[in-house]
Amino acid sequence: MDGVYVAELWSRLLIFCFSAEADTTVALFTYIGSLVPKAFSGLSLEDSPALASNLTYFSFVTLTTTGYGDIFPVHPIARSLCNLESIFGQLYPATLLARLVTLELADRA
Repeated sequence: MDGVYVAELWSRLLIFCFSAEADTTVALFTYIGSLVPKAFSGLSLEDSPALASNLTYFSFVTLTTTGYGDIFPVHPIARSLCNLESIFGQLYPATLLARLVTLELADRA
């Protein structure tokens, strides 16, 4: 396998994970919050229309590692999930940039 092929596979895998990641983590945050009522501080997981927008907000704040501090994980499983999400948030732009550089270098050769 050459480097361009490996970079293409890695890039497509991360793009897939990133696109599906927001919905997946919102579902996982909801699941953890329903199992452990005090898993998140600053967020009440009661059935309301605002729940999805609050969880999406929290997911993107975590993904971008902004971390405003208004909502934060308390339970160890919730903290672990947030750590994974923030790692994906850092890997995606780095991989995208590496992919673009690889494509540019492949065109020049």
